Amino acid sequence: MLADRDYIKNRNLPNRKSYSLVQWTTFLCVACFIVDALMGGGLRRTFLLNREDLLKGELWRLFTSFFMTQGNNPLSFVFDLFIFYFMGRDLESIYNPQTLKSYYKFGLLGAVVGILIALSLSLRLDLALFSCLMSMVWVGFGISHFARKMTFQIFFVIPVVVTGKILLLLMLGYFSYIAFVGHWILILPACGAALGMFLGMEKSKPKKTVKTLKKNEPHKLKKSIRKNELQEGFQVHSSEYLAKNSMDPEVDEVLDKILESGIDSLTPKERETLESVNKDN
Repeated sequence: MLADRDYIKNRNLPNRKSYSLVQWTTFLCVACFIVDALMGGGLRRTFLLNREDLLKGELWRLFTSFFMTQGNNPLSFVFDLFIFYFMGRDLESIYNPQTLKSYYKFGLLGAVVGILIALSLSLRLDLALFSCLMSMVWVGFGISHFARKMTFQIFFVIPVVVTGKILLLLMLGYFSYIAFVGHWILILPACGAALGMFLGMEKSKPKKTVKTLKKNEPHKLKKSIRKNELQEGFQVHSSEYLAKNSMDPEVDEVLDKILESGIDSLTPKERETLESVNKDN
C-alpha cells in the first residue's frame, strides 16, 4: 500500500541532529590534546602505540593512538586539525556515508599494513596515528578536486591558488622529505593510509565505455528520462494528496501501481478512477 511507504509515513517527523564521523574525530582529538596538556604528557604515554606495550596486552593503544598527534605543539595541532576538519567535511558533502566509509576502510587497511611494518622494525617506536586520518582525507580531497582551482589563505592572509593535483604532489614531497631526513619509519602508517585511500577511490570509479547511439536511441533516451521525471513528480503529488485527504482503497492501489510500473500499466477502469480523483481535486 502507498500509505505504508517510509517516505509517506515519515514526512512529518522532526529531523534529529547527528554528528558526522569527522566531527566526532575532531572532538576526540581536541579532548585528548587538552587532557594530555593538563597531565603533562601523561596521556601520550598511555595512548601512543608501540610494540613493547602492545605485547603486554595494552590493546586499547590500537584505537587511542589514532586521536594523538606526533608532536605536542599547539600551533601545529590546530593547523593539522583545521585541515583535517575542512577536507573531511568537504568529502562528507560530496559522497554518501556508505561510499565514504568504504573509502576509509581501504585507507585503514593500508594504515594497518604500514603499522605492522613499522612495529616490526622498532621495539620502542611510539606511533601517533592521527597522521593516518590526515593522509586519508588529504588524498580523498585531492582526488575529488583533482583539476579544480581553489584559493587557500596561508595564515589567513596570503592567498594561494592550488588544485587537487598540486595538493597530492605536496603530500608526496612531504613524505619524501621526511624519509630523506631519516624518519621514514614514522611515516609508514600514513603512507599506507594514503595509498589505501587512493586505491579504494580508484577501484570504485565507474569504467568508461564508448558507445555509439543508433539513430532512434536518442529519442528513446529522452523519453525514458522524461518518464522518470513524471514518476518523481507524481510521487510528490501523491504525498501531498495523502496529507490532505483520507485515501480510498481503490485509489490507493492505482497510485501504488503507477509508482511501481508506470502510468502506462493502468487498465481503462483504473484510468477512469484516476481521472475522477483529478476532477475532485
